[in-house]
Amino acid sequence: MESIKLLLEGFIIGIGKIIPGVSGAMFAMMFGVYEKAVEIISDLRKLKGNFKFMFLLGISILIAILCGSKVIDFCLDKYYLCTMLFFIGMMSSGIKPLFKNVAGKKITKKNIFIALFVVILLAIMSCIDMEGITKTLDRNLLTVILIFISGIIDAVGTVIPGVCGTALLMMVGYYDKVISSLSNLLTFTNMSETLFVLIPFVIGLVLGIILVSKLITYLFKHHNITVHCSIIGFAISSTIILLIKAFVVSFTTTELIIGIILFIVGYVLTYLIENKLFKSK
Repeated sequence: MESIKLLLEGFIIGIGKIIPGVSGAMFAMMFGVYEKAVEIISDLRKLKGNFKFMFLLGISILIAILCGSKVIDFCLDKYYLCTMLFFIGMMSSGIKPLFKNVAGKKITKKNIFIALFVVILLAIMSCIDMEGITKTLDRNLLTVILIFISGIIDAVGTVIPGVCGTALLMMVGYYDKVISSLSNLLTFTNMSETLFVLIPFVIGLVLGIILVSKLITYLFKHHNITVHCSIIGFAISSTIILLIKAFVVSFTTTELIIGIILFIVGYVLTYLIENKLFKSK
């Protein structure tokens, strides 16, 4: 049962990874698998004793990304408000468990100051409008390097909870290219361009994840309370920012009602996964 729970959590983390504004790492933190996974990635020698954990988590994340790309792309395009409210509901349900990481521990003014700093930084990043930016895919070395760097940038959002990798990709103008390439991969559509984008991107992403994991592992060991305070701030502020952005687009009363229902469904789903379903005895 624990394996089924891990597969389900990995799938949700993977879906969260490809939704603009949502942090897959935040879901991992909420599900309690984040620190263990990052620690293993930062020191691959630990993979030997945790292979099953990483395999189940990794394969479910990969399946979610590959299978969910086309669906998410469609849902965000056609039913943006409903889709976003569903995931905002899931994120909202996971905020309360994050406070357990700092319960009973001394929180200093320095912890609060740094947490506020990263919250303000996230708010500033969310205000940057890059909608008009597009990138060409001229097949030359410069484009390959830019896509590789985009993979590294996405790794920052993949590893650090509360930082959205897709938002960072939008800022550098490559989100649409990456998400369309992922959605085309399973259908073998335009494979030449798909591989041209995905190969350097994945290499940059994997390398970035390893490097950033080492950094975040160091921070957890030496600045644990500050990191957890920052993550709580990220979770609350990113949820509020997402909620505001969800209502920027035009919507009907029917869409609003369905969205509210899906928000509740998302909230309850996360609660059940963590507290009721597959709970270890």
